[in-house]
Amino acid sequence: MTDDENLCAEMVRIQDPLRFLSAMTAPPDQRAALLVLYAFNLEIAKAPWASQEEMLAEMRLQWWLDQVAEIYESGRVSAHMVMTPLAGLVQKHNLPRPVLEAMITARRWDIYKEPFADLAAFERFIQDTAGGLLQLSCQVLAPSELPKAENLAAHACSRGVAAWLLAVPSYLEKGRVPLVEVSPDGVKKIAQNAYDKGLNVQKSLFKYHKTSIPALRAGWWAPQVLRRAIKDPERVFQGGLCASDARLRAGLIWKSMIGSF
Repeated sequence: MTDDENLCAEMVRIQDPLRFLSAMTAPPDQRAALLVLYAFNLEIAKAPWASQEEMLAEMRLQWWLDQVAEIYESGRVSAHMVMTPLAGLVQKHNLPRPVLEAMITARRWDIYKEPFADLAAFERFIQDTAGGLLQLSCQVLAPSELPKAENLAAHACSRGVAAWLLAVPSYLEKGRVPLVEVSPDGVKKIAQNAYDKGLNVQKSLFKYHKTSIPALRAGWWAPQVLRRAIKDPERVFQGGLCASDARLRAGLIWKSMIGSF
């Protein structure tokens, strides 16, 4: 791994430890690509919160958009621990520009306090963020056998919604409205929908997309979180949806041993 890739890995290890653990179950030659993408995801997720001034937060996100544009329009990028290795991934794997740009622009929702307009807007946000990251992750691992878009979307929905439910207490503390219906019924509805979607595509993804499994494995804990949210939706507001670190690690080790996600 290059110095920049090592810095990305360290960032993910500290700030997104669950994704870091899942990346470590990938073959050694695939880990750097995943960790660079995960670091990029972290950076753009943090950008809207860098300032309480809306214009400054917009400028932060615009910087990332400008850097992505530089990669595609000139093939160059400013020396940066994330953007430099990301540019290499873009060029090596022909990563689609619209996906990277959608991941960034979706984060504008975090700048403002308006709630999602409706369920469709919430689902678009999940697909642009979690879905975009999953698509890029699969593409760097297995460009010749990229899963069908609808299957990736369903899997990303299950993983992305689970992660979002874990973040609900934090968003509420910050004065945001993270759910279309901030109620137990609203939680149960989106959790059940996400759980069903993930379950429906799991067999197909497992059967036909072995090379993508390290990318699909990120969020291995999501089904358990969704089941807990369905059973006791109040826990979403109180916290405590996720299992203990020991159980999380044990589950990851087991899935890695059997080659599952």
